[in-house]
Amino acid sequence: MNKFQLLRQAYIETLLIDKRRCHRNRLIEAFGVSPGCASIDLRTYAADNPHNVVYDANHNCYVRTREFIPAVDYAALRRFKLAAFAVPLTTPNMDTIAFSENKRASEGLQ
Repeated sequence: MNKFQLLRQAYIETLLIDKRRCHRNRLIEAFGVSPGCASIDLRTYAADNPHNVVYDANHNCYVRTREFIPAVDYAALRRFKLAAFAVPLTTPNMDTIAFSENKRASEGLQ
């Protein structure tokens, strides 16, 4: 995987953590890639991390699963010095993700 693909994979994962979903339009807007390239990036992430995402046909996007575990090699991102592109400098804290899930559930949000 080249550094640009890795960066897009990290962006997908960041969206899954922050927004709980990722649509190819987000990749197109953020990176200026073609729709085909964005779709390939999403399918690649899903194939490499089937426990992390499922495709939601109703909304035409990938949605984070409850079994989500960060999978991107953030150390490789630091080696490529790509952290300046709004991806986490460290591996995301799963306790924070679990807390936000529980908080959303207690507030009746999905």
